[in-house]
This record gives sequence, C-alpha cells and structure tokens, in this order.
Amino acid sequence: MRTIFRGVIMQNHQGHKGKGFTLIELLVVIAVIAILAAILMPVFAQARQKARQVSCISNMKQIGMATLMYAQDYDERFFGGSWGHRYWPFLSHAYIRGIPSNFREPARNIYVCPNDILLQYMSVESSRFITPEPARSWGLVLDSSGRYPYWCSYSINEHITDEWPHLSAWEDPSNSFLYLEGDDSDIEGDELDEMRFSHNGGSNYVFVDGRVKWHKAEFANNNPLVITNWVFPPWGRGGATGDRGPWTAPAND
Repeated sequence: MRTIFRGVIMQNHQGHKGKGFTLIELLVVIAVIAILAAILMPVFAQARQKARQVSCISNMKQIGMATLMYAQDYDERFFGGSWGHRYWPFLSHAYIRGIPSNFREPARNIYVCPNDILLQYMSVESSRFITPEPARSWGLVLDSSGRYPYWCSYSINEHITDEWPHLSAWEDPSNSFLYLEGDDSDIEGDELDEMRFSHNGGSNYVFVDGRVKWHKAEFANNNPLVITNWVFPPWGRGGATGDRGPWTAPAND
C-alpha cells in the first residue's frame, strides 16, 4: 500500500511539472496589469471629480433655493447692503433643511465644495459688528486675532446686495449670477482673481431664478492673466455702471 501511494505522488508531481509560470510570462502579466491600471486610473479620477461636481451643484442648489425663500419672506428682497454681502451664509442657513451646517467644520457642510474646501475669515470690523450676537447663535467663535473663521466655498454676486437687492429688478433672472465659486464672501466683475474653477476647468453658477449650471471658464487668446480677456465670466470695472451681462440687472446693458 505504501508503495502504491508513493507511486501516485510521484505521478502527480511529474504530471504538474512544467505547468508553472516562466519569468517571461510573469513579466507579461505584470505589464498587462500596469497598462490596465494606467487606463483605468484616469477614468476613476474623472468619475470622482464628476461626483464632487454633482455634490457641489446640489449644495449650490440648496443655497439658491434658500435665498429665494428668504426673498419671498422679505417682500422679494435679497440680502441687502454690507449686511448681505458679509453675512449671507448665516442668513440663508435658516432656510435650509436637513443636516445643519457647522460653519466651524468643513465636513458635511453644504457651504463647502468637496473639490475646493476653503476657510474664510471675516474682517475684524465685520466680526466686531456681530459680537456677541448673532455670531454666537450662528455657532461662530472668535480666533486670537479677533476674526470669525468659517468654512465656505461660495460667493454672492455683489450687485445683488449693493445695487439690485429686489428680485423684480432682475429682467433676465435665468442668465444673471446669484452665487459663484470664489474665495471671498462676494464677487463682482473687477474681482475675477477671486474666482475658483475647480471642476474640469470650469465652475458652477447659481442664477437668480435658482437654476444651477456648470460653465467652462473662457478667455480670449487663452490668456486669463489679462482681465480684459475674460469672456466667461465676463470682466468688468465693478460697480453698477462698470459691469455688464450676467452681473447686472438691466437686460440690455
């Protein structure tokens, strides 16, 4: 019996002889895996970027709808003046359902683009104006320099707060800026260096009617360093008479 068993083992060993991978075959397999990884990694990266863009659109949609609800409660008037362009995130927050935003943390904060997490700081003057209330009820805490830090990736169109805070003034609301992606609380046409284009060379925009749309940044001569080359968003000189197009209320400016 022992002899038979030993013979079977020898046969199995001989039968498998020569069926292992050679060095060349292993190198071929490794090369194929490397090629597949090189092909798939950009696809996965694009999918991840697209998911972040969609999440940003959802954030901005909620903020835009909250702003329109605020306007309905205040006789179709948006956040006006310096109060509006300094504190609009905290004024609109009361109209947003679901998970409340913690302005002191970026996680699960709808005022933060997942692709462009940005910490902003109020000026000392703006911080002093709301101390101790309503800053305390907004969950803000002063830092050592006397400013309120808060996480926010979006900016209001400064013309909304400064020139045309009434919804009825906007003759082309579906093509007029309400919110943009930026690194300041407000932006106008002479402050395009504050814009952020973190989604495939473009940015998400909320328009006055609440619509949200992605748009690619466009520059004449492919040169964004000269402000007059900015096609979209269009450049301007700031102020009611210095900007044009989607920045301002008159339809034919």
